[in-house]
Amino acid sequence: MRVLRVEFEAATASFRYPHFMVGRHPTFPMPPPATLYGLVCAAVGDYVPPETLRLGFRFTYEAEACDLEHLHIITPKGARAKFDCRGQKLPLTTEGTVTPTTRDFLFNARLTLYINRLDLADAFRRPYYAMSLGRSQDLATIGRIDEVELHATDCAYVEHTLLPAEERLWLGSGIVLTLPRFVDPRQAREPRFDHYLMLRERIYAHQGLMDELRNQLGDQLVRTIPAGRELWADPDTQAFHGAHRAVWLQELV
Repeated sequence: MRVLRVEFEAATASFRYPHFMVGRHPTFPMPPPATLYGLVCAAVGDYVPPETLRLGFRFTYEAEACDLEHLHIITPKGARAKFDCRGQKLPLTTEGTVTPTTRDFLFNARLTLYINRLDLADAFRRPYYAMSLGRSQDLATIGRIDEVELHATDCAYVEHTLLPAEERLWLGSGIVLTLPRFVDPRQAREPRFDHYLMLRERIYAHQGLMDELRNQLGDQLVRTIPAGRELWADPDTQAFHGAHRAVWLQELV
């Protein structure tokens, strides 16, 4: 399977919980699929039909920290609201308040994005909008853009990525998160949510008997993939115990 691989770097990244409006704003530890879809659309400069995309990624960062941000909250006022201007009462339509808020962010982030659309390479070479990992100030640079041939394999390791939540049944590791899957441009930017399995630690997935690998690493780090499941690996990644890193391409819709 031939895919596009794009490598991003950013000094900061922050992926806001969408339902937190006041108080501390935590960040998801990994980019939601909606953020990855936004990156693709920003590079193209237009909405890309989500049904044409399959995305996979690896995301890491060095540390997590917090900062203070000012939230500018705009509130509509009633028809009778007035404000005083040099002794004259004028209609007040909106009112804005500034609220200092603690915002979590990730430091020194690295993202390797895999896309099934090879025709998008030029869009990332000359992105239409600025690339960012989260907020507008979380600017990202693109290091490399390659086409890579993923290899079908019977053993690969999975780490620092998101998988469909149902994969927890055989992986038995990771944390299930509810994340925005994509923002539908055809439905007034309605967000769609889904459940995902966040996996940080390295887990070796294999098909068939791998007694030697189990003897080396123990049962805690080796899992057997259910029969019929495809396993694809990036041959350019560092090999551990003869296995390369798996790439889990997921559909947005």
